[in-house]
Amino acid sequence: MDLYIILLRIVHIFASIYWVGTALFLVLVLIPVSRRMGENSLNLVGPVYSSPMFGISFAVSAIATTVAGLLLWWEVSDGFNADYMGSDGGIVLSIGVLAGLLAFGHGLFALGKYSRQFATAYSAEPRDIDVAKNAENKIARNSYISLGLMIVAVVGMSAARYV
Repeated sequence: MDLYIILLRIVHIFASIYWVGTALFLVLVLIPVSRRMGENSLNLVGPVYSSPMFGISFAVSAIATTVAGLLLWWEVSDGFNADYMGSDGGIVLSIGVLAGLLAFGHGLFALGKYSRQFATAYSAEPRDIDVAKNAENKIARNSYISLGLMIVAVVGMSAARYV
């Protein structure tokens, strides 16, 4: 195994730990707690969702995971060799890759959009509470979708070499 592959794997694994871990934190901890808080939920999620560092770190981890993953897929499949792509492992890996790409696209176009809406409404003077609450609800709903896709991706990529 050469240094290029080792570095790609390190980037892919560590970036995906952050990306999936943050999604798990949102879905399993932050969103349920904010739901229990009711009308006061903005006090909890506001500083998180409107933080530039939160959005940037989430996006960077998603981009790093996706780019490194695509490069690894190219290498592992020997340039998308038909024999590999048609094998059981190639099919399982491809399903994982497709789910990862869908999670990336969904995060970019849905979660990114609603996060920007939330940040704008939350940071306005005075705060636009209705828009912020609406965006908060859309972030919550779409977080479940993204996490589901991420779980399929992780399972597919983890299992591919063993089928």
